[in-house]
Amino acid sequence: MASPACSACSAYSGEQVAIESMDPTKFRFEPVSGEYMITCKACSRTFGTAGTVRNAPYVDSDMPVVEFVLDQCEGILRESSVMLDLGCGDGRFLVEAAKRFGCCGIGFEIQPKVAQRAKRRVSAEGVGHLVTIETADFRSSTAALAIAKADVVVLFLLPEHLAVLGPLLLERGIRSSAVVITHQFEMPSPWKPEKHETVSYTTEDGRGDLTGEIYVYNVPSNA
Repeated sequence: MASPACSACSAYSGEQVAIESMDPTKFRFEPVSGEYMITCKACSRTFGTAGTVRNAPYVDSDMPVVEFVLDQCEGILRESSVMLDLGCGDGRFLVEAAKRFGCCGIGFEIQPKVAQRAKRRVSAEGVGHLVTIETADFRSSTAALAIAKADVVVLFLLPEHLAVLGPLLLERGIRSSAVVITHQFEMPSPWKPEKHETVSYTTEDGRGDLTGEIYVYNVPSNA
């Protein structure tokens, strides 16, 4: 008999669900034969998916995670530096980095409505002179130019997208001194995290206690 659903996954029924609808802070995504096996972190219930997803689902990183990621950038980012966020969502990493360090930020967001939300956030926070949001795919030629000049690259993407980005960052000439930080999921080989930290926090919107996995990478020297 199947285990009863917990509060995190009670909204999902059946064995196949749409991956876009599921919060990566509450579920694990493991690629299996071109699809994903999804497991609820709270109760270990598993789901199969109907297939791979073209675009990463839009899920905001909670502010305690954003602040923790920026803490990892101390001593790296300064006024002359560039932070790049591929799949930037509403731009909160870039905005907060610009406010804290005075650095430039470049964000790429493929979903037009989300990109517009990011642009509004940049304007509202008064950092439009520092932060640029591009409505484009991370595989675009514009993104290639940004990769080559980034000091810090931030990624909150699903494993299938990181599998593409791992070699792409190297092909596009990421600086050997650059730092890559991923939220929730690991980069593929030959990338190896220099640091892995779990951020535990309580949300203010009623979602309860959550955790975020943060991985910090240097550029592989033997790639």
